[in-house]
Amino acid sequence: RLFAEAETLYRRELEVRSGDSRLWYSLGDALAGQGRFADAALAFGQSRQSQHLSLAAGLRQAWALERAARWVDLDEVLEGLEVAPGMDALTADRISR
Repeated sequence: RLFAEAETLYRRELEVRSGDSRLWYSLGDALAGQGRFADAALAFGQSRQSQHLSLAAGLRQAWALERAARWVDLDEVLEGLEVAPGMDALTADRISR
C-alpha cells in the first residue's frame, strides 16, 4: 500500500517537474515495490537522462528488466551502460541501490 501511495505522489509531482531524474528514479522504486517491473524499468530509463544518475539508474533498469523477463531489452540496456574504468560488478550493484 505504501508503494502505491508513493507512486501516486511521484506521478503528481512529475506532472509539474517532468524532467526531474530523481523523481523518475523514485517512481521506479515505487513501481518495483509493487512488483510492476516492466513499468519500473521505463521509469528508471527516464531517470538515466541525468548524468549524475545515469549509471545507477541504468543498473536499476537492468535489474527491473531481468525481473520482468524482458531479455532483449535487458541486453540493450546492459550494452549501453558505461561503467567507470576499474569498477567491478559488486561496486556497480551497490551504487544502484
